Amino acid sequence: MKIVKESFQIVNSINEIIRGDIRFPDEKEKIPCIVLLHGFQGFKDWGFLPYISEKLAESGAVTMCINFSLNGMGIRTDIAEFPDKFARMTVTRELDDAHLVIKSFVEGEILDTEFVNNIWNGEIYLLGMSLGGGISILTAKQNKNINKIALWASISKFDRYTIRQKKEWESKGFIEFTNSVTKQVMKLNYSYIDDIIKHGNEFSLTDAISELRIPVLILHGAKDVSVPLKEAEMLVEASPYGMSEFHLIEKTGHTFGVTHPFVKTTNALEQALEKTIIFFGLK
Repeated sequence: MKIVKESFQIVNSINEIIRGDIRFPDEKEKIPCIVLLHGFQGFKDWGFLPYISEKLAESGAVTMCINFSLNGMGIRTDIAEFPDKFARMTVTRELDDAHLVIKSFVEGEILDTEFVNNIWNGEIYLLGMSLGGGISILTAKQNKNINKIALWASISKFDRYTIRQKKEWESKGFIEFTNSVTKQVMKLNYSYIDDIIKHGNEFSLTDAISELRIPVLILHGAKDVSVPLKEAEMLVEASPYGMSEFHLIEKTGHTFGVTHPFVKTTNALEQALEKTIIFFGLK
């Protein structure tokens, strides 16, 4: 069985480009579509994302791995080519991008409609990592076409900053930090916080997950210092009884022992992947 990979581009409502890669097995029909949503400093070619996209496709799925339009990345995988775009990133923008990618697939704008009808079984799953987990929860709440979501090292809240940090951020108009992958000093405008404040409870992830009526998988590394284990526990506690399952991956951190560029898989990543394949009902 061969895995076909094609790249695509979608122009969103603010005339920015969402780049993505779609993978699917050439010998299977009536399989689900899984959309992979990266985290805060992530991108579609980061570390294990191409690897797990391929493995999920081999297990019997169409997979779409995307760059959110304002993640700052272009074609290169070693540097953010558009840091000015990253500065304008907001939760609302990423939500809109996620909805647009799903709509574009369903309407045959990424793959030919007839081909989609032949290969796709009508189900859409989301796999969100870190911040992408939060986007997955809200997307599933807003989009009734989502059938399952898997959350890897997911955040449980978007507002992760102290009062002092936010005051300084508002005063300067932006916050600076060093990108852990590219080592660039990046800026993020105060509009990111403004967007979260504006939407208030609408962006509450614990409220949103409590309203879902679809299966939810929550995976978390026991040694995650970027997103503490307590956040996974908050999501599990908020989930409707019987709708979620939780798996703790021992002796691993936020990225399951994988760095960028990807060199090889790890035992922790394989555990996470196996749990996800079973959860999605593949193979």
